[in-house]
Amino acid sequence: ALFEPQPNGALVLMRYEVASLGQRGLEEVERSGLLAEVLKDVLDRNEIRAKGLEANICTPSYQTFTKFLSAPSVDGKKVGQIIQYEAAENVPFPLDEVEWGYQIMGSTEDGDLDVMLMALKLDVIESLTKVCSELSLKLSVVDGSPPALRNAFMHNYGELEGCSMLVDIGAKTTNVIFVESGNFFSRSINFGANAITQEFARESQLDWQQSEDYKQSYGYVHLTNTEEPTDPYQAIVVRTARQVMTRLHQQIDQTKQYYVTQRKGQPPVRMFLAGMGSSMTYTAEFFMEKFSLPVEFFNPFRNIELGPEVDRNDLVGVAHAMGELAGLGLRTTSIGLTDFNLLPRREKISRQIEKRSPYVVAMLFCLGLVFFVYGAQYISVTGKQEQVTKVLDAKLKVHSSVAT
Repeated sequence: ALFEPQPNGALVLMRYEVASLGQRGLEEVERSGLLAEVLKDVLDRNEIRAKGLEANICTPSYQTFTKFLSAPSVDGKKVGQIIQYEAAENVPFPLDEVEWGYQIMGSTEDGDLDVMLMALKLDVIESLTKVCSELSLKLSVVDGSPPALRNAFMHNYGELEGCSMLVDIGAKTTNVIFVESGNFFSRSINFGANAITQEFARESQLDWQQSEDYKQSYGYVHLTNTEEPTDPYQAIVVRTARQVMTRLHQQIDQTKQYYVTQRKGQPPVRMFLAGMGSSMTYTAEFFMEKFSLPVEFFNPFRNIELGPEVDRNDLVGVAHAMGELAGLGLRTTSIGLTDFNLLPRREKISRQIEKRSPYVVAMLFCLGLVFFVYGAQYISVTGKQEQVTKVLDAKLKVHSSVAT
């Protein structure tokens, strides 16, 4: 997504495109080449000149470690020490192999601090840096899905009362997010819509791409008390979709129970669906049936302006899958957001220097101008002083001769 911040603080979506990484994107290998290839194609097709553009990137939840912790309410320095100890205990990798950060989200009923911890392996960050470098982009922010989604939600639905549950179904992970009176909690479930494709491919004996195409064209979530389709392949895919969604519902319900009982949150009064994995027909009806809640699709552009080149009708079909993108765009204009940035410290300093360099040049120029004016004035005053001195010397000689 290409966003353009406005002088009045508004954010405008200028262009966007949703591009699949295909089956190659499922492989657990170095993907920087594939990412660079797909992104370059998107930029070229949309005639976007990438050089010099700042890039805010969101990593998927299966790559990012996220945990909520409680810390005693002490001064800032001690909080940092306590959380560093907790990070060393909880992050499943040595801390020197990750970039990590934390943010205080509020207070618990007991008066402790509610802390969100997030960590990302350095090799993932280096991979993203490599992609941006190849395309002449300036990597400015590396965020995670839950914080980006939370920012998008608060910007667009911050006025809602009661607890809202946002379920973001991706390809490989599903994020379950609770937002309630500014409080925030999330959990990632380690499967998503690709599970439907994989199980359908195994049962139908089709290859992965054929199964994915068929799922998108003819698949839907089978509802209770409705007949299965007569076509054997369609019967398999709709039955598989219901089985996967049933397992997902069980995981979401367990997360909801944990939020209510352990986190002392209120039961959700509404549900939003997000992510491309929620696009399958009857997904909303399935969860409405299971949770007995009103369900609607998340609109991350509810309070974001749309540029003249954005086709509103096309956007309707994919907007619910662009929550992270909206959250990343808002990092340039909004304050009071969850502002994680897992860019390594040296890179952050480099970006700050780049942003400040025009001001530094201007400041140096102004200082140079001050010295120039002062020097010119000094020369002028010095010249006048020398002239006055010569006149005085001449007068003194006259007086000296008279005295003699």
